Amino acid sequence: MSPKYPLAGRQGSKSDKSQRGSILVLVIVFCAVFMTIGVSLIQIMSLLHKASLKKQTLEQTFQIAEAGVNFYKWRLAHEPENYGGGGTDYDYYNVDGEKIGYYHLEIGEPPLGSTVVTVTSTGHIDSDPGITRTLEVRLAIPALSDYAFLTNSNAWIGESEEIVGKMHSNGGIRFDGESDSTVDSPLATYICGTEHGCDNEEHVGVWGTGSIQELWRFPPTHSINSIDFNQVILDLADMKTEAGQYLGDSGEFGWHLSFDYSSPTFSVSKVTEVHQTYGWDFADGWQWRNIDIKTESAPVQYNLPANGVIFVEDQVWVDGEIDQRLTVASADFTNPNIETSIIINDDIIYDSRDGSAAMGLIAQKDILIPLYSPEKLEVDAALLAQGGHCFRYYYPESWYGPDAKKDLIEIWGSVITNTIWTWSWVNCDTCPVTSGYIDTETTYDPYLTYGPPPQFPTSGEYEVVTWREVK
Repeated sequence: MSPKYPLAGRQGSKSDKSQRGSILVLVIVFCAVFMTIGVSLIQIMSLLHKASLKKQTLEQTFQIAEAGVNFYKWRLAHEPENYGGGGTDYDYYNVDGEKIGYYHLEIGEPPLGSTVVTVTSTGHIDSDPGITRTLEVRLAIPALSDYAFLTNSNAWIGESEEIVGKMHSNGGIRFDGESDSTVDSPLATYICGTEHGCDNEEHVGVWGTGSIQELWRFPPTHSINSIDFNQVILDLADMKTEAGQYLGDSGEFGWHLSFDYSSPTFSVSKVTEVHQTYGWDFADGWQWRNIDIKTESAPVQYNLPANGVIFVEDQVWVDGEIDQRLTVASADFTNPNIETSIIINDDIIYDSRDGSAAMGLIAQKDILIPLYSPEKLEVDAALLAQGGHCFRYYYPESWYGPDAKKDLIEIWGSVITNTIWTWSWVNCDTCPVTSGYIDTETTYDPYLTYGPPPQFPTSGEYEVVTWREVK
């Protein structure tokens, strides 16, 4: 009887061999896939590592470039008018004192009538010289003409008066008019006198019926610094030295300067006779005022100065149309008992209010508006009365009739006054205007913040105006 099963092991079938071959192929395929994935992962990790290193290098070069800007800002804080250092490399060290790179600086000096310095800083790193980053930053000091109205004394803004732009007083402010910006006083309280419609009453630093009261700022809710008018007062002797055009003692009542934007010259005449008018001022009471032109000599043409500075060592009347950047300064250094003033004889108008034109009027004493001024007066200028005030004397209507009162004065620029300012007079809190301009509007010229008239005073430190990375 034959055995049911063979004694020796049986031989595999063709089907078994095929299965074993398939498994081997699968193992080889999977190994190849895993190797491919592994190599790809290694490559990705390598790329990520390189990208991380490049990102770190880019960040370091950015920081080096930024250090260049900060260095130059520090330099300008200590030497405001030293614009050297352009085209120079400066080594950069890490916190351990190791040199890791350098920054290269290029400096663009301010153009005429501007405080804007352009700093271009390129950061380089020693570990990868092929990578750089460049920053272009514009730094500037704001001019005092950043304020629509700035005064060193107490102030009263009446119901018919409007200020568009910032206002600051080192004294207290009674504000009954209209404003669209901050109204600042460093005083928590002050005594409001009769000159401002009060009976020597104590009031908070800013008070009144005006708008917008949410923008009124004074202690204790706000910490407001006083503006040092000792710094405001320019060294007019330096302006005399640096003036592109100088006019000395006229030998008469003063000089009359008239500008015409269709001409590269301006006309100058001597004021030979004035209307004597009787007007009142807080400083000296009732006096005969010699500020209204009656007759003058034939005008002589002068070229507009290249640096835009005209210095007059006498009293001066100014009017005309402006398409340049100019400053007219007036002071007397020959007689220590005389301080000169500037009289706005008629309209001063810019050809365009796009920043291309700027007029600065800087008076050793007052900036005045005469009795026989226009019914509607437009003044495009930054006004600075260093020792006195921006002012129109009180002329009684009973004496001078319609000439005592005028309709409207519009200031496009800035009013900066040391002592009490006014263009208008009233007899009581809510009474109508009895002398001067019935309506007054002072509007801030935004182009004057960093582009003031030539040699107009600035305040504060250099600050960043624009910042961008140059690709």
